Parts: sequence; C-alpha cells; structure tokens
Amino acid sequence: VCPRCNTLLTAKWKEPRNQPTGYAVSALIMLFLASLFPFISMNVAGIVSEIKLTEIPKVMFSEDYPSMAVFFLIFVQLVPAFCM
Repeated sequence: VCPRCNTLLTAKWKEPRNQPTGYAVSALIMLFLASLFPFISMNVAGIVSEIKLTEIPKVMFSEDYPSMAVFFLIFVQLVPAFCM
C-alpha cells in the first residue's frame, strides 16, 4: 500500500502456482473445441463446403503436399498441445 495515497501497489495471489495450470487446461479445452467446429465454411449458390481443423492434413496429403501436412500437424496442432 502506498504510504502517501493508500493505493494498493501489489497484491499477493492465492496459490500463484495453480494459475498457469488453469490457463494451460483452459487452452487445451479451447484447442479441443477448435477441432470440433468447422475451420472454413463457404456457401456459394446453395453449395456448402466446409473443412475442420483435423481434416486439413488429410486434404494436404491427398493433394500431394505431405511436407506441408506434416508442418501443419506439428506447428498448428502438436506443438501448442504439448506446450500446454
């Protein structure tokens, strides 16, 4: 507390070691939810086309882009999951 104006300058958190764990768990939940919903969805003249985050590497492999598919798997899905 500031001696001059009585403003709170710093505060002690309750159990500060649990806060990063909570953020990591919530980020993993959000990553899981992001894989459930469509990543890209287009609707043109009644034709609907959509792709999910988990289907993108499959499409890249089928279109003969295996190195891009591996990079996508590593840097978009696996690295963020393991960092949490």
